[in-house]
Amino acid sequence: MRKIILCLGILIILSGCSKAPSQFVEPSGTPRPSIVPLEPDASFVSEEWYDNYEIFEINRELAHASFTPYSSIEEALEIEKSSLDQFDMFSSPYVQSLNGTWGFYYASKPSDRLKNIAGFDAFTYWEDWDDTLFEPIVVPSNIQTIRNEDGTFKYENPIYINQIYPWLNFEVIQYGFQGVPLAPTAVNSVGHYKREFELDESLKGRNVFLSFKGIESAFYVYVNGQRVGYSEDSYTTADFNITPYLKEGKNTLAVEVYRWSTGSYFENQDFIRLSGIFRDVLLYSKDDIEIRDYFVTTKLNDDYTEAFINVDASIRNLTSDSKSNYSLLIDIYDQTENKSVLDKPVIQEIETLQSYKSIKDEGININEGIQLKQPKLWSSEKPNLYRLVIQLIDEEGNPVETVCSRIGIREVEVKEINGKSQIVLNGKPIMLKGVNRHETSLMNGRVLTKDEIIQDLEIMKSYNINSFRTAHYPNQEITYDIADELGIYVVDEANIETHIGEKELGVPGNNPIYTPLILDRTMNMVERDKNHASILFWSLGNEATYKEYPMDENYPFYVTTMWVLNRDPSRLRVYERDNRIGKTREESMVDVVSSQYWTLDQINEYGKKEKNAFFQSEYGHGMGNALGNFEEYYDSYRQYENIQGGFIWDFIDQSIYTTDENGIAFYGNGSDWGTLLHDGDFCGNGLISANRVPQAEIEEVKKVQQDFQMSYKNNLLSIESECVDTNLNEFDVTVELLHDGKSIYNKKLSNEETDLKPLVTRVIKLMLPDLSSYTGEVLLNVFVTYRYDQKWANEYGGKKGDVNSKEQFILQEYKPTINFVESKMVKANEDDKEIVIHGEQFEIIFNKSKGIISSYSINGEELFSNGPRVSFYRSPVSNDIEFSEEVKNADTTYVPNKISFSVEDKYVVVISEGIIESTNTSLKTIYTVNGEGEVLIEPSIKIPTVKSVGEIARVGLVLDLSNGMTQYTLYGRGPFENYVDRNSASFIGIYTGNVDEWFNDTYLTPQDSGNKTDIRWIEVSSDNSKLRFASNQEFGVNILPYSDQDISNVKHYYELEGKEKTTMHLDVMQRGLGNGSWGAEPLEQYKIKQGKTIKIKFLISPK
Repeated sequence: MRKIILCLGILIILSGCSKAPSQFVEPSGTPRPSIVPLEPDASFVSEEWYDNYEIFEINRELAHASFTPYSSIEEALEIEKSSLDQFDMFSSPYVQSLNGTWGFYYASKPSDRLKNIAGFDAFTYWEDWDDTLFEPIVVPSNIQTIRNEDGTFKYENPIYINQIYPWLNFEVIQYGFQGVPLAPTAVNSVGHYKREFELDESLKGRNVFLSFKGIESAFYVYVNGQRVGYSEDSYTTADFNITPYLKEGKNTLAVEVYRWSTGSYFENQDFIRLSGIFRDVLLYSKDDIEIRDYFVTTKLNDDYTEAFINVDASIRNLTSDSKSNYSLLIDIYDQTENKSVLDKPVIQEIETLQSYKSIKDEGININEGIQLKQPKLWSSEKPNLYRLVIQLIDEEGNPVETVCSRIGIREVEVKEINGKSQIVLNGKPIMLKGVNRHETSLMNGRVLTKDEIIQDLEIMKSYNINSFRTAHYPNQEITYDIADELGIYVVDEANIETHIGEKELGVPGNNPIYTPLILDRTMNMVERDKNHASILFWSLGNEATYKEYPMDENYPFYVTTMWVLNRDPSRLRVYERDNRIGKTREESMVDVVSSQYWTLDQINEYGKKEKNAFFQSEYGHGMGNALGNFEEYYDSYRQYENIQGGFIWDFIDQSIYTTDENGIAFYGNGSDWGTLLHDGDFCGNGLISANRVPQAEIEEVKKVQQDFQMSYKNNLLSIESECVDTNLNEFDVTVELLHDGKSIYNKKLSNEETDLKPLVTRVIKLMLPDLSSYTGEVLLNVFVTYRYDQKWANEYGGKKGDVNSKEQFILQEYKPTINFVESKMVKANEDDKEIVIHGEQFEIIFNKSKGIISSYSINGEELFSNGPRVSFYRSPVSNDIEFSEEVKNADTTYVPNKISFSVEDKYVVVISEGIIESTNTSLKTIYTVNGEGEVLIEPSIKIPTVKSVGEIARVGLVLDLSNGMTQYTLYGRGPFENYVDRNSASFIGIYTGNVDEWFNDTYLTPQDSGNKTDIRWIEVSSDNSKLRFASNQEFGVNILPYSDQDISNVKHYYELEGKEKTTMHLDVMQRGLGNGSWGAEPLEQYKIKQGKTIKIKFLISPK
């Protein structure tokens, strides 16, 4: 056997990336793992999981559509009415759940696994495991999320790494004699699962199939000790006919699961690395003659008023004798009432069914076409569904098997319109307002409940997300049922990603040895999911090739894409790594061009020069507090007809609840699980946090992706509809006027005024009141709200009165003014250390050595202290490059070299001039105090030119509020956190609340949060006192319970210690958030230019 050792060091150095650099950071206190180059172990040679890429299944049933067998049409119709409530496949008498408590034995590596007894050939191994070694485990679950009583992981830790194979933490890669990499053996756990079961009465006397919905990454299955089969592909169904292995009474089921296998080289996705039986396990039974599979496709006529429904059913004989005189009944019902929409059922005779030949026997195909006039079409807005019933009837007229599926009638295609190719659904171009979504649960890893899946998709609908990509593997089957019913477009992606495997190992390259494995995974996905209306696109995989190979039989993805086109021409193909489109679909690798993380310049360049339909498969990197300049992307998308949106990376933060050695539980990431090679918190890219709570950035998504785009000028409101099936007058449209933040006018427009058909624009003349008497700021708000509760209504949206679309227009601009007056008498005295200024109810102490106010009190209550100081720093958000130390410490390194002090009858002036030593920049600040206790602060700030690596995060002032100052009222953008490049969703208004609401501790790494922009004024109050902060220009504000330095100095939120003071920022300007966390900068207009001098006035007033 030829051995090639791939040097780990070279792999690390050459491991370039398409999305982000791996952060090879050794966690604090974690010893460097031993990297041991092992010889290929002869004891594992020829075992499928170890060195065989050509055998990835043994005795596994052919892939087929997901469906449930029922005993009658009535039963099927009732259970299949809705996926949201009553649907439960275990309600069928022919389905038996094997979920629950199993026995489990853990071996950390294959050489420690429990032994099997070999028979006369490799396939007749017998399981002979010692049951006394087993302990309970719940199935489904991930091995790495099983916890001890103290919350620590019981067996082994999760691993998070993006591109690098996770086992490189423990060993180097070995090659086999065929030049293919071998599965790891040094640290590669084997989970042994075992349980007993008895067949339900309704399954007895029938053919019994064992179905695994998801096992990672490879497994052998045994029934009553005898090996039944083997399977790879962690994310699609593996079925086995176990009828010959069963006995009367109790049966024993055992499963041997390998964490990593040869298949794992194709499961190198950017996710937390887990293993185990993580989806449902069940038995289902069939008659001797069965409906093995069926495929429903729909096509529409030219004016989309008539549907042609094609049903292709596969009927299989499981006996050794031929059968005849069977028939197939096909009927279509509406979704809610048990009423057929056909004049009569379609019945087709089946003359002869040949005897069963082998496990790969597909049976015979029965093809039937059905015509339906004036069908209710399916789209994301109007997800109309029908229930298709197929019943197999024997020669005596008795029903043998009944199946039922919810189907949607729709047609997706690429059409050339106005010289540009466009994705059209039912003849109308669509915009893909999408997200990438991983299956992840904070407590349970990749084990999701139905409720969690529903919650995810309902949140999407609430925030104007109309599509998702199953990044990067097929999802649980129920996910597609829910997407069908709620109306969400899906890019279904095959479980194929190699990343560094392609770059450094040539896996798969154009090596035909990998073609059967890649094709198998694609076939498993397509065959399982092919009857779902929500799936518009098949994705061949993700980041598995990095060059264009010849389109021939040696190139696995060419073979695969041609199979997909032949099997299902009704959907579109995408694969971001190979966008070749020829003159025909048969000459093309894909039907739609897709990209990852293109800049705005690249998007605009493509829109101007290219004609093929296009979307971004990944963009808008949402790591931490992110998604700056998202609005600018849609500004570009909407300019070009063939650019049709994209999929944000990504929907939910990936994290696993982790407990440290002190019993403290927190949101864990790659740096917390004890491996040298990891990617830290790069798994935290979600629009919602790991506990499924929406973050502020998803509010921006909702606003930018809303269905109706608006503009306003001279009483004319223009509304452009991006809907494909919905008239605007199905919503309520309300206009509101605000004067200095307070509502002065509110009116709902009539249905006649809002009669706006899909994909057109209408101008509405608004009859607004005369505003000539209003001297302040006047704003026009327009809200499009839901008239009725939506099917997907939840706490975040979709209820009657909730907003679908909104826009705000400035009719009269805000004119910042500062009213600082000389009123009551003010006194002051000075010594070597302090200047004390006081009036009837206030006292201000000015620290001369620091050149700042050390204390500000009203009636003996200190309201703020230690400031205002000049600040150039914020705790870095995930998109920020690290800011330099001189910037970080600027607020504590100011040294005054001149303090001047003058007293007049009704005001006191203090002038502080000096140097900020850490940045070597000058600073002059004038403080004027009147008899009311108002402080006018006039800093002249020189923005430093940073010497070391980093940029300026903010320019402004910072002070310490007393902890008693707990309430706020502001006039500016709110209510949720917003930043200069992410604030279109934050309308200007008056907002009131508790300052504790500003701090967000659900990001995976502590970072800045809570910021508000375009502030006119803000008031902060205690039970007894109130301060108002205003300026001669709009400004930014942030109030956090910790300093920026405190936040940036810790790795987890729980490490932050409580403080007696609250940090308040008053910003002249602040850097944007940007749109990428691996060096992608914010747009130029959202960056701070260094070296210039800024002058501003802030007025602090007691109220």
